[in-house]
Amino acid sequence: MKKIYLFCIGLVGLIISFSCTGGSNSVSSDAYSGSTAVNSFSLKIDNNIMEGLDEVFFTIDLIGGQIYNADSLPVGTDVSNLMVDVSFDYASKAIFITPEGEIDYYTNPEDSLDFTQPVQLKVVSENGLSEKIYDVKVNVHQLLPDSLRWDNLSQYAFPVEKIDAQKTLSVDGNTLSYVQVDDDYFIYTPNAGGWNTPAENVSFGFVPDLQSLQVMNGLFFVLGADDRKLYVSEDGRSNWSILYDALPVSGLIGVLPASSLSTSMLLGVVEDNGIYKHFSFDGTQAVVGEAIDPLFPITGYSNFITFQGGLFQQLAFFGGVLSDGSLSDAVWGFDGTSWGNMNNVTQEANPFTPREGALFFSYFNEPQSDRPVWFIIGGKDANGQYLKDIYYSEDMGIVWKKGGTSLTLPEDVPAKAYASVQVLTETPFKTQVQWLSMDAPLMNTAYKIHKVITYANEEVPYIYVFGGEGSLDGRQITYNQVWRGVINKLSFDPVK
Repeated sequence: MKKIYLFCIGLVGLIISFSCTGGSNSVSSDAYSGSTAVNSFSLKIDNNIMEGLDEVFFTIDLIGGQIYNADSLPVGTDVSNLMVDVSFDYASKAIFITPEGEIDYYTNPEDSLDFTQPVQLKVVSENGLSEKIYDVKVNVHQLLPDSLRWDNLSQYAFPVEKIDAQKTLSVDGNTLSYVQVDDDYFIYTPNAGGWNTPAENVSFGFVPDLQSLQVMNGLFFVLGADDRKLYVSEDGRSNWSILYDALPVSGLIGVLPASSLSTSMLLGVVEDNGIYKHFSFDGTQAVVGEAIDPLFPITGYSNFITFQGGLFQQLAFFGGVLSDGSLSDAVWGFDGTSWGNMNNVTQEANPFTPREGALFFSYFNEPQSDRPVWFIIGGKDANGQYLKDIYYSEDMGIVWKKGGTSLTLPEDVPAKAYASVQVLTETPFKTQVQWLSMDAPLMNTAYKIHKVITYANEEVPYIYVFGGEGSLDGRQITYNQVWRGVINKLSFDPVK
């Protein structure tokens, strides 16, 4: 009996002891009474400002004392008069601190806040022993997400004030810019500081037409500006030899990549006793084909685009000079066998004027999209005027639309023709010793500080435009500039 009595006494003592310490419930209650946590934060619905305003997600950084929306509101959103919904644990006070004064959220939950100015939220715990101040921000995009933004990469301007011609190529993932200065020719390649110095000398041994320069399978091809012969070099620097001179070559269009059913082909046009014909070289033999269509250009081509069409690689270009001296407004495509006018549908499908030397490239207008959008920018018209208008096609060059307000070049981007264009990718947040990362576009600071995963964390495609021919004070010049453009929403994640 004695043992049983002692057990009962011990059990009662254990119960009393546990009760006195409060157990887990008491510990949890103490923690809550000292909490300054914000459980949720949102904006109240107001369709006059923006539909879905109450659905915008806000990040609450309890440690850093930050409350913010990583996905910025659309550009132009008025955030000067917003009401909020906030919830807490067991806070005794919640005070918004603004330049105009303090607002007690508990007593005035319907008061609006002006987030164009600094706003802080002071939270006092239930027991009154702790308080925490949060910086509250409602971020708004400063740029239209669908706009095409351009930066002048001044430190990557060619390190020669006056150049006479240039052509930039991508060779095995490297950028090579051929530049003519008076009677000398150089190759500039970018590095972390700008361009390589000194530049590599190029010994042609003849006067080249730099705009005709092409690369295929590691070989460099260029036309003689005077003799219209086709020259080839293994390194693109020296030892140029005549590859084809049976007929004068009017122009080189581009290179059709190899496919599973065909080899690479260098494409161009030759003149045969006043008749212009298609020309190709597959690395082994030169082939003169049938006579070109009267509306097919003989020179003055834009940059070329390659794309997959079924089992074959295909090539397309825009504009150029016809055999009668007039200009083309057509997009021509080659499927490995024959050429076709890709936008010969209706006049509405051709909103642009005929031109030569336009920028023509494939790009994207949606983040993480594999659907290409083709762009045409600038060129030179039949009156010799340099242009800077922008057009785009979402159906592989069949129907074209003129770019609206968001797709226009800013005033400081000069009108030009015969510039070189490359679409290159980079990761703005990644620290890397590469010239492409030196001028990464400015991002919302919340992305950088808090490392929110956005499209800007992925590889972003940028449009690089090198050089170009234009007019300054009534004289023709070749620009030594390098411009970079990006569709804004490709470099950040806008609110849907």
